[in-house]
Amino acid sequence: MSRPPSLGRTRLADAEVLAELPPGWSLDGGRIWREWTFEQYLDGVNFALAVARQAETMDHHPDLHIFYRLVRVAFWTHDMGGVTRVDLRAARAVNALLTA
Repeated sequence: MSRPPSLGRTRLADAEVLAELPPGWSLDGGRIWREWTFEQYLDGVNFALAVARQAETMDHHPDLHIFYRLVRVAFWTHDMGGVTRVDLRAARAVNALLTA
């Protein structure tokens, strides 16, 4: 099901993404991403699970990668072929998981 662009799903130019990029996030290859390192493997897994639960409530799902104690989260709007405001909003929400 496609969504109208009015819901923040219009692809942004790199300059727009960089101007609104949340703290700690990077732009690369049409995606925004961030990595976190945790003390224990299960700490990273639990964080990834929290991100997954949040993604379900937002109906916007990231690519999640767990590399032992390192977790990488990447967002991009697949049907737009790049980063949208929905991705930026989701990245800010992920940041908030660790400050809550």
